[in-house]
Amino acid sequence: FFFQAEDGIRDSSVTGVQTCALPISRKKKDAQFAIGMEAKADYEAKQETLPPGDPALEAAKTKFYAEKEKFLKIASDFLDLVNS
Repeated sequence: FFFQAEDGIRDSSVTGVQTCALPISRKKKDAQFAIGMEAKADYEAKQETLPPGDPALEAAKTKFYAEKEKFLKIASDFLDLVNS
């Protein structure tokens, strides 16, 4: 994931919004990333095979978005730590 860069990152060859990747605790980040990718793959596979509104599709969607939120929470906690 990426966040908009703050002061300190300047490059005359870059225009528009500048971004920088911020690492998170490797173990926690990697584990959450793997879980999130698995949930995403499951949701996408179900999207291709199940009709809209199918309970299994809705469950996969809910799990995917829950895992995404967990990952974003980890990122937010990291930024709070860095900025404190």
